[in-house]
Amino acid sequence: MEGEGKPSLFVSKKENKPMIKTIKISKDKDLTLSNSLAWAMIYKDQFGHDIVPDIMPIVSAVTKLFGELGKYSGQDVSEMLKNLDGDILQSALIELCAVQFTDFVNLVWAMAKANDDDIETPEKWVREFDQFPLDLIAPAVFELLIKGLVSSKNLKSLREKPKAISTSK
Repeated sequence: MEGEGKPSLFVSKKENKPMIKTIKISKDKDLTLSNSLAWAMIYKDQFGHDIVPDIMPIVSAVTKLFGELGKYSGQDVSEMLKNLDGDILQSALIELCAVQFTDFVNLVWAMAKANDDDIETPEKWVREFDQFPLDLIAPAVFELLIKGLVSSKNLKSLREKPKAISTSK
């Protein structure tokens, strides 16, 4: 059969589904986000500029943290944070300081809108929340970003890098 054994340029829709993540914000409120590439277009349409300048500090910080967190798979987020290398955490936090809170909220809104077209404008949408717990929302957003923007090959290498470094010491 022609093309057998060669990688296909086409991926079936089943394999190419966007990742959806639902976060329980409170007893009465869930937040469902999608890493479909549509969020980037929704962001640009709504806010009038490309997401790249707003997202690069997040991606840079998260890739540092994600690589480091690969050492602690199986632990909950609070345990992982306790065990993180202080220099890596400090460096990532400094990069995250370049992100304005409203830019992060806008990113979350765009990811929610990519999942549900019926979501209101950002100004109306944020009024639905009594709280916006970053400790619950940020890890889910970071995971969706990394899995949506980094190839599975490079994602695997990010996870393995800390293991290689720790075994070479």
